[in-house]
Amino acid sequence: MIRSYAADRHHHTHTHTHTADAVRIIINLKSDCLLSCLHTQVVGIITKESVRNALKNGITSKDIIAYLQTYAASQMRKNNPVLPQNVIEQITLWENERNRMITNEASMFQEFESVEEFKALKQFCVEHGVFLWATPDHSPKRIICTNTDGRAVVQKFQTLKQERLRIAQQLNRSKQ
Repeated sequence: MIRSYAADRHHHTHTHTHTADAVRIIINLKSDCLLSCLHTQVVGIITKESVRNALKNGITSKDIIAYLQTYAASQMRKNNPVLPQNVIEQITLWENERNRMITNEASMFQEFESVEEFKALKQFCVEHGVFLWATPDHSPKRIICTNTDGRAVVQKFQTLKQERLRIAQQLNRSKQ
């Protein structure tokens, strides 16, 4: 069973379309898990990667489990449940694992002149609410990741840094 959801952003209503599209499921699963085809049987292995590929294509763990239960060998259909519980739980776990991750567009900055510049920019990004992640200060390769608004904040930091440098140079000239 394939479910497609359509949401009206004003009313937040969902419509469900159910279709028995076994071909779509097997195509998504079999690309990297099909071991052999016999006259009346298909033998394969389901991997985390094959399930993740199916999930990327809109197939849920419930769809995969329903497909496997529907097309299980006749000897397996005598069991209750048809599939071993650990198989059902693992497929569901892989989907839940994928759903826990949240992806965001980000900007990455590296190649700092010094540790001090790295620390200062990191603090500046935190203060401006764009900071996402950074390597530890003592890391040989220092990287800062910000949300997409971080580019403008980093440019502002660079402008302020150049302005401070210009003022320091002027002060040094005036002392001479």
